[in-house]
Amino acid sequence: MLKLICIVIGSFIHGLSYAGTPTWTITQTPSSETFNGISAANNYFAIGVGKNGSIVHFKNGDAGTIVPSGTTNELFDVYAVSENLAIASGKDIVLLWNGTAWSKIVDINDDRFFTGTWITPEKDVAFYQSLGIFNFIFPHLPGVPLNQQPFGRGFSYPMLTACGNSSDIKLFTSDGDIHHIDKFLSEISGTADIPLHNEVVPLEFTALYVPKTSCLPLGIAPINAYAIRLTNQFWKFNGETWTNMNVTVPAGQTLSWLGGTSASQIFAVGFKSDGNGGNTGVIWKYDGITWIEETNLPSGLLGLTDVSASIGRVDDIFSSGFESNSNRADNVNRRVDILAAAEAGKKIDLGDVLPPSYIDLSVRKTLLTPEPIKVNDIITFQLEVKNVGNTAATDFLFFDGYINTIQHQSNDCGMTFHANNAEENSTFRKEEVPLLGIGDSIVCTMTFKVIGSAGEVIKNMAAIKEEEYQFDVEFANNSTVLTNIVIQPE
Repeated sequence: MLKLICIVIGSFIHGLSYAGTPTWTITQTPSSETFNGISAANNYFAIGVGKNGSIVHFKNGDAGTIVPSGTTNELFDVYAVSENLAIASGKDIVLLWNGTAWSKIVDINDDRFFTGTWITPEKDVAFYQSLGIFNFIFPHLPGVPLNQQPFGRGFSYPMLTACGNSSDIKLFTSDGDIHHIDKFLSEISGTADIPLHNEVVPLEFTALYVPKTSCLPLGIAPINAYAIRLTNQFWKFNGETWTNMNVTVPAGQTLSWLGGTSASQIFAVGFKSDGNGGNTGVIWKYDGITWIEETNLPSGLLGLTDVSASIGRVDDIFSSGFESNSNRADNVNRRVDILAAAEAGKKIDLGDVLPPSYIDLSVRKTLLTPEPIKVNDIITFQLEVKNVGNTAATDFLFFDGYINTIQHQSNDCGMTFHANNAEENSTFRKEEVPLLGIGDSIVCTMTFKVIGSAGEVIKNMAAIKEEEYQFDVEFANNSTVLTNIVIQPE
């Protein structure tokens, strides 16, 4: 995420209440430094970074532990993908966490600001950004020597965030453009001049959040994305265009970042003057329909700069370490943790569980034809979409697609593949499912002819996207991509 470098205030939030009136509690972390960035890899491990090279690790919701960073340079941003891999950036410095210690992967002395960190879910590449006339994004491959790292790429506008997978990344820049790239920053759809989505007039976004369920595979623009423009406007992307959500933010408020767990649970944080030369925190909540300012905040709350969210089962707490699943308790109740970055090393806590009614949609695609798969073979895939939650799901979008190394022959799914992306050489369809009851499934098969050449890859995907007012409690089962099927000679 790209942070506003001029903002050096904030606080730390832990937990989101889904029922009743929330009660916030402020506690002191071991650090007294300003936190500029925060990232939660999951609901039991998070990292805060800030002034004077300060890094604090939080485990199982504790008050935090100061971890040596090896630098006194101010840190602006951090992104944690697991308890064993994170990247942090700051003034003249970029650091990598390997689960044991922080090491320097960039250490210079020319007053350069590094921000814009992100790591792929596969953990095979971490990104960081150097701000300037051109904003260079650099990929870092963990485990590869520094002198063998791939080259960076310059963008006219700063990267705010990214989503997707290592071979299928949607990268968002502050002008409102969406680039479709791979882990080496090469364009997949479109060109560097005409990305996947192009804004003719730059929108000047200062923060951006993309729900994981909205970031679909192939050359499909994310269905939902949310942004803050000019620090006081809420904007939304609907899959085709950005529009102003026309929310009235009171004068004097500065919104610094936003994040959440889905398109129906988003938090924006910021600050306003406390009237005594300092700042106090501002929090807005979005429920999929309306942005509402949170007014039930504790006195003494400091201004906020960054927010991160994670979701997990309440009892998924590790008593010692993070390796053994024996410390987990499989509980259908899930907890949401919202964390935000701040000054004075303070932490505010709020914890609760999801309501008893929840939606959990899953999708799975399986190759039924035994491998090896050869040129001109007729192969069959099975598709299953199931509601494994305890509430009926209504009006959700379903996507299905494939790379054109295979050619559709027939199906019993009632589907018609109607959209082609010639630049990406792919075909996909989009349909709305009006109702899927508790425990109900959609199961069907489809056949294809292999028309690619030997050595090429067959890629077949499916994904579901719940409408905004619905909350899906499990991200991992919302999409499936088959990519490791290699075509063999006849």
